[in-house]
Amino acid sequence: MDAYRITDADDRLNELVRRAEAGENVEIERDGRIVARLVAAGSDPARSGADFDWNAYFEATKAWPFDPTNSVVKMRKDARY
Repeated sequence: MDAYRITDADDRLNELVRRAEAGENVEIERDGRIVARLVAAGSDPARSGADFDWNAYFEATKAWPFDPTNSVVKMRKDARY
């Protein structure tokens, strides 16, 4: 993955968008720090509208040695006394 300074990215935006469409992640930097990333639309499942599988989550938490829904309440209560 290549990083481009903002001024360079501005001059080469068309090329960088084509590279992102092809599946490459393109990073944009300012003052040596990554400030943006070009990625193909729909390539990030967290932002593509993919639903979270709550049933799988609740099945997985059944095996936990504590009740995750009650743990914060218990911590607060224990901290008071």
